[in-house]
Amino acid sequence: MLQLAAELFGHAGDVRCLCVLSDGESIVSGSRDRTARQWRKAPDYIAAASFEGPAWICSLLALDRMRCVCGDYAGTLRILDDAMRVALALEGAHKGQINSLAALEGDHVASGAWDGTCKTWDLATGVCLRTLSGHENAVCVLGLPDGRLLTGSVGLKTAQNETTGFRLRVWGRASNDAPERVLEPHAGPIRDVALLAASELVASTSNDMTTRLYALADLSPVAVLPNPAGSLDSPSWNYSVVGLQHGTQLAVAGEDRFLRVWDVERRVIVQQILHPCTVWQVREAAASLDVITAGSDGAVRVFTRDAARALPSASQTAFSEAAQQAADALAAKVGGKVDAQSLCPIDAAPAGQSDMQVRMFNKQGVAWVYQWSAASQVWLEVGEVAGPTGDGPGGKSQLDGRWFDRVLPVELENQGRVVKLQLGFNNEDNPHSVASEFVKRHQLPDYYIPEIVAFIQQNRGTSVPTIGDAAPPSAAAAKTARSFPLAQPFTFDKGNLDGALARVVASAALSELDKLQLSNLVTSLKSRLPAVTQPQIDALAGRPLTEWPLPERFPALDLLRAVLCTVEGARRCGGGAGGQALFAKCIANARDGAGPTRLMALRCASNFFAWAECAPAALAALRSGQASLEGLQAEEPNVRVALATLLANAGSAVAKGRRNDADSAVMGQVARACLPLLGADEAGKRAWTALGCVALFEPRLVPALDGAAAGGEEVLAVLQQGRAA
Repeated sequence: MLQLAAELFGHAGDVRCLCVLSDGESIVSGSRDRTARQWRKAPDYIAAASFEGPAWICSLLALDRMRCVCGDYAGTLRILDDAMRVALALEGAHKGQINSLAALEGDHVASGAWDGTCKTWDLATGVCLRTLSGHENAVCVLGLPDGRLLTGSVGLKTAQNETTGFRLRVWGRASNDAPERVLEPHAGPIRDVALLAASELVASTSNDMTTRLYALADLSPVAVLPNPAGSLDSPSWNYSVVGLQHGTQLAVAGEDRFLRVWDVERRVIVQQILHPCTVWQVREAAASLDVITAGSDGAVRVFTRDAARALPSASQTAFSEAAQQAADALAAKVGGKVDAQSLCPIDAAPAGQSDMQVRMFNKQGVAWVYQWSAASQVWLEVGEVAGPTGDGPGGKSQLDGRWFDRVLPVELENQGRVVKLQLGFNNEDNPHSVASEFVKRHQLPDYYIPEIVAFIQQNRGTSVPTIGDAAPPSAAAAKTARSFPLAQPFTFDKGNLDGALARVVASAALSELDKLQLSNLVTSLKSRLPAVTQPQIDALAGRPLTEWPLPERFPALDLLRAVLCTVEGARRCGGGAGGQALFAKCIANARDGAGPTRLMALRCASNFFAWAECAPAALAALRSGQASLEGLQAEEPNVRVALATLLANAGSAVAKGRRNDADSAVMGQVARACLPLLGADEAGKRAWTALGCVALFEPRLVPALDGAAAGGEEVLAVLQQGRAA
């Protein structure tokens, strides 16, 4: 595992770029302070030489003989010798910031810049050999082993203030005219590309919070590596990716302050290292396999796999504490409250552990962020810990990968439950368009649109409004509305994920790899933008649901319940025959199990209907007979509610969908399963909803109802109308 070996301070601004020189150990770092600094290992890293230019240093690439090439904010390329003296300067190489450099054959290099071009250069002569145009703003570059070039772009803004055009391009060895291939794998700006030679893979990383792998031979997609939750409890932008240990691992770093190391073959994160700042770039030293990071706090950090070279435990602890303090401060700024009384008073503050350490203190009853100055031996004020505020460009806030002037929490009362969502909008947006898109995206009734429009227009208030519990639908909508079929399925979205995970990983029948997969899964599920991978689904839905003793399966089913509440989880669980088989497993566990296992299995089966990506698999399993609703038992009150919910969701899905020849059999099962549940309690109400769907679909399928029908007046009215017709 990687441990901190050195923290190198010397820059007065963000360290934006790194390279490791030809000896495999010496480092060059480039910063917004307009300097490039060389650090030599002898045996500890020391500052050896530096270069100061007229503009920010934005990119670095190692050459032979301890030389390097750097690109700056003004578009100038320079070769720096082993003493960091300028050996060649190409002013005006680009018409904008040079943000990426890549080695080609011989003295040839490629440069990518914010002018939308990639250029190749012969550094022996200073001649530009090729100009590859047509990119969308900033370009990242990678030379492939066969002489081709791979470029990525960050996209262009449209008239609607959206950014599109996040493209990878493969260029042949000689042609300037057009790329051989264009791919659009990402949903956000592509920030970096890397070669994983030993694995014969190429990687790209993006602001869409994923890193993607491709086959080196033809750039065909191989895998998606999504970010788990970071220091802000949300996946965040990636800025840099690099292959490690000859390509058997890769490292990703970015906005959420984590350095993450992935095992390429197993597609799992094997280590996460939180930093006290944004990590702009990560590189590997070939000789030692050290990993180096460039921080926005002006520090270069070196991590080693050699325990003998790691810093003492006190220094490791100080680094971890500084990182956590900075994360806590930023989380509070973005949207939390810090109890100042729980913090050490600034008047009693101990000395800092390292230069530029960040920590919160109590200043006269208010939480403040401070930074330690080793030079002056004092804590310097950074600022008061603020309440919620936009942390993006122009004070904007991010939601689902997009920036908005306002992102506000909204609660909607629908079908007897409160749905908690977030609404993002810009001041210049058309409120009706925003409301319509919001309703469509979250599958809500159209009668919410006027209320959402009014809420956007108000654009103020600190409390969380509950839309739907004060103002009813329009008169026309209220007149024609029925309580069945459901406009939106019932879901079971609450649970103790940590408790379920603890029970699952305690099983000796689970491999260490599967335990790691499920730990990453729970971390992601607890974030605001869950990312679910197929190996995580396989670890959860395989042996734990079929081979473990029935009483021990309920924690795995509880995690599956949570997965099915996410659109990505529903997409992965609901795919084709595998989705049908998984739904059938849930039904089998509900039929054969008892107590918690039966309860969680019914909740999982109910949640299969939560998303359009998953519901067809459940219906296909019921229609084909792979799963059946016959014979499901429910005695305990919460199990009765779970079964009634499954019936209401299934009945609504059939009633609203295109009629299938097998649907009558499915609705017959729904009707028969409803009868023991009918009543005025919550389970009874949901059972009446299910029976109402059957009545709308085919009245003759509803059995004779003996005695009083408390709570079922609406269903009885539908039955009378249907039978009369």
